[in-house]
Amino acid sequence: MSLPLTLPVVCATGAGATALDALDDALVSAGVGDFNLIEYSSVLPVGASVERHERFPADRYPVGAPVGAVMASATATDAPVAAAVGWTRAEEGGIFFEAGGADPDVVEREVRAGLTGARARRNWAWHGNESVVLTDRRSPAGNEGAVAAVVVAVHGRLD
Repeated sequence: MSLPLTLPVVCATGAGATALDALDDALVSAGVGDFNLIEYSSVLPVGASVERHERFPADRYPVGAPVGAVMASATATDAPVAAAVGWTRAEEGGIFFEAGGADPDVVEREVRAGLTGARARRNWAWHGNESVVLTDRRSPAGNEGAVAAVVVAVHGRLD
């Protein structure tokens, strides 16, 4: 299996009757809700680049396709939610770091601290700065029972 060299990153928020329902709403809004997301650890292949997209193209893979992804998510029934994925690249590859929680500032700091640590423990030829994509949503309103925030970096179809 060869991995794509351009990895799209998408983010969205959602709401629903339960935390899982809200997460499904966020995944569908991001364009990845009809795939079987298989969580990867957070390593970028050599030569890969990452591009921010507003929505993942739903017609790229068939419904139910197994798709590798790095994902950050947060759900809550009585609090705000935030999720972030960040990345940094080197000649040898790259690293993603992901986090979720209630406070967007705390979530972003956690991602940036993780990227700093990942760079420090690898003797790689790092280039450029790290990038972070973050999304957040306030607590449920009206008849919403829960809210969710999700950021997904799609590595690609696995079959």
